[in-house]
Amino acid sequence: DEKRLSAKGYGESKPLVQATTPDARAKNRRVDFIILKPISVSVNAGLVGSMVSGDDDLKGTSGFLIGSTLHYGVASAIELNLGLYYGSRGAKDIDSELALSYIEVPITALYLFHNKGKPLQFNAGAGFSMALNQGATWNDDDVDAESPLISAILTGGGTYDLSTAGMLRLQLRYNHATGDVLSDVDDFTVHTVDMQVGYIF
Repeated sequence: DEKRLSAKGYGESKPLVQATTPDARAKNRRVDFIILKPISVSVNAGLVGSMVSGDDDLKGTSGFLIGSTLHYGVASAIELNLGLYYGSRGAKDIDSELALSYIEVPITALYLFHNKGKPLQFNAGAGFSMALNQGATWNDDDVDAESPLISAILTGGGTYDLSTAGMLRLQLRYNHATGDVLSDVDDFTVHTVDMQVGYIF
């Protein structure tokens, strides 16, 4: 994969020894390979849209997320991601409103569609996340939320290579919650769709 290999020529700028003899000049004629670990880190921020299932009167509200992701390139076309986010989601009807804040730990695997010679690359993948409750209110009264709340993830997006300046990634993600959102109410749950912008170092 040419995107994971780069060449730099130093010529006479970094000799091993002073090139005063034929033997010394022979030592300076060399090729060095430096293996870089396929690990990168990104900072991410985005908007969250909530969707409610199990209660026709409740409608999802908007929220946000912010955090960081560790990216590990298992192979040239496979990437594993481990994230740590802080965010919000919620729901409301005419008379009441539910507000949730949480710490989320998503784990996803992405397939990278290489567009050779182009700075724009696309990806698609799946995974799961654990949302740890950091506070829940119903009409400003504290309530007990399920924690952790497990969700299945479907995701897709694109990465734009800025060359030496890093990479930008735009990611769309759907979180399908597998349990009820409140501990003492078993009638509904809250799923989310979020759009994130990330900068990969």
